[in-house]
Amino acid sequence: DAFGFNVNLIHNRYGSVHPPGCTIVCCFIDKNSFTRFNNLFILLIGIHVSFRKGWFFYLCCSFKNSRKQLMYTLNCKGRLLVLEKPIVMGILNITPDSFYTGSRVETETTILQKAVQMLDEGAAILDIGGQSTRPGSNRISADEESERVLPAIQLIKQQFPHCFISIDTYHASVAKQAVKAGADIINDISAGAMDEAMLATAASLQVPYIAMHMKGTPDTMQNNPSYENVTREVLDYFIKKTEECKAAGIKD
Repeated sequence: DAFGFNVNLIHNRYGSVHPPGCTIVCCFIDKNSFTRFNNLFILLIGIHVSFRKGWFFYLCCSFKNSRKQLMYTLNCKGRLLVLEKPIVMGILNITPDSFYTGSRVETETTILQKAVQMLDEGAAILDIGGQSTRPGSNRISADEESERVLPAIQLIKQQFPHCFISIDTYHASVAKQAVKAGADIINDISAGAMDEAMLATAASLQVPYIAMHMKGTPDTMQNNPSYENVTREVLDYFIKKTEECKAAGIKD
């Protein structure tokens, strides 16, 4: 068996937010890298139709003689962040109360020291956050968050102009100011749910947007979260959210 395929996964998806017209499974016969194909490309398509048997599978095999490589990029204000392999994001929290004490940096000296360390150790992105979103944490205003993150972004951008910086915020106004100060990416834990202006703002800024999944808010997200099928529900959430982002004009 080159690969296994769980038919139940397809059946369980029936009737969800975005039931698949087809499911594509690609298997690349190359033990060195799953993002490249050298010998055999197998495409399995399952199409749901209203016949008695329900599912028909078409197996298409195509031999490839040349090695090709898939590559994904993010357009960060005119600079391309290439995602041909997994990359590392370093977290810098300009806060006194983030859950991981090692991520907290509040002075210019500690900010630069930690930034240098992370970049030297291979971080491709530095993520700057101005408020803790750990379970049970308290919210701060957009103005206070801006006062924390903007000087840090400007400082890092001045010292490391080629570094990619993401701003960790759910406030559209903070995101806008941060991108103007030098941030290249918006990283929103609420995926636009905590500020209805966020998606339109991210689209107008023309920067990549990271959307996360969360039940409720940081204050309430651990108050008995429940799922009937966590994989299906989170997948459906991101399918719907991706469509919302595209409709808003977000490209990456």
